[in-house]
Amino acid sequence: MVYYKEYPKNKFRKCIFIILCIVFLATPHIIGASTTGRMQRCRLLMEDGPCRAMITRWWYNYSSKECQSFHYGGCGGNKNNFQSRYKCEKACKRPRKKYNVSNTT
Repeated sequence: MVYYKEYPKNKFRKCIFIILCIVFLATPHIIGASTTGRMQRCRLLMEDGPCRAMITRWWYNYSSKECQSFHYGGCGGNKNNFQSRYKCEKACKRPRKKYNVSNTT
């Protein structure tokens, strides 16, 4: 009879332990996936697509670390395609570190 009363409590603890393990192990992958996906987007080469609409868009040039304009055809292409320079820089450029320059004489 004692075993029967303790069984639900042990089962509950085991269930909580399993849930915590899953959350603990999955969290870095979920966070890393969102960051990695964003950075992979910014590493793609510019693709104007097969159509001929000539829409001005922006892409992040990973080599020069700058957002550059290009003419997007209106279809196809890839995810390195932003409607404005601001959106491109917000998605792909890393903020510059501010250095405190002090005069020491």
